[in-house]
Amino acid sequence: AEFFTTLQIPFIAGSADAAASVTGAVVSAELTRVLWPAQDVLGRRVHLGAYGGIDVVVTGVVRDVHLIDSRTRPRPAVYLSASQFPPASSDIVVRISGEPSNVVPSLRAALARIDPTLPLYQIDRFDVAIDRSFDTERSTMYVLVVFAALGGVLAAVGVFGAFAGDAGARRREIGIRLALGDTPRGIVARFARKASRQALGGVAFGFLLATAVARSLSTLLFGISPTDPATFVGAATAAIGIAVIATAIPVWGVLQTTPITALRDN
Repeated sequence: AEFFTTLQIPFIAGSADAAASVTGAVVSAELTRVLWPAQDVLGRRVHLGAYGGIDVVVTGVVRDVHLIDSRTRPRPAVYLSASQFPPASSDIVVRISGEPSNVVPSLRAALARIDPTLPLYQIDRFDVAIDRSFDTERSTMYVLVVFAALGGVLAAVGVFGAFAGDAGARRREIGIRLALGDTPRGIVARFARKASRQALGGVAFGFLLATAVARSLSTLLFGISPTDPATFVGAATAAIGIAVIATAIPVWGVLQTTPITALRDN
């Protein structure tokens, strides 16, 4: 009788009270959308295959919940009164305050007063059970995170090496610019702008590729889109930043020498 209150599943229409007095049932909002879209559903009859085939009257409608797990979208559901349709086995859900383990002896004693032969087993905390249901996804994600981190480091090293090598190979050009009166700040800014444009082209190509591949990871993501803008912007900013730093470091090193020294270096 207190199922919906205990699990804090709100009613959209009706209540559970009438379900115990008549052959009634509470249905989910998803079921009403499937059978009676945009119609009043209270008082309608539903035929169920359970218990050899029964007809029940809809006495209430509750919000959709994930009955299987968090990965499975809410499905049409019918809730029957346990007093009229007693199940072969039951789950007892108890909302408490304080340490859950301290309540277990009281639960066993209460159940023993009702029926000493009934066993109370598989006692678990709700949040722990939910967390445990993600073990497979969590293990997979840990592996992906390790490989992603390694890939990120290799990509950063590759970008840094490519841009640093290109800037280092242009030492003579830097020396000529210094000899012609260009300022160190202007030279660094010029090289940084070029590096940014080149990196931006790579980021644009990477964005298209990542968008296509990210869809395959949707089943491993919760509360975030595969094409999350913050993630893409962060990765793009990091790539461009690495390219600019990789270019600025060798350029700045050349600028610490005299123009003659830079012109002599190959």
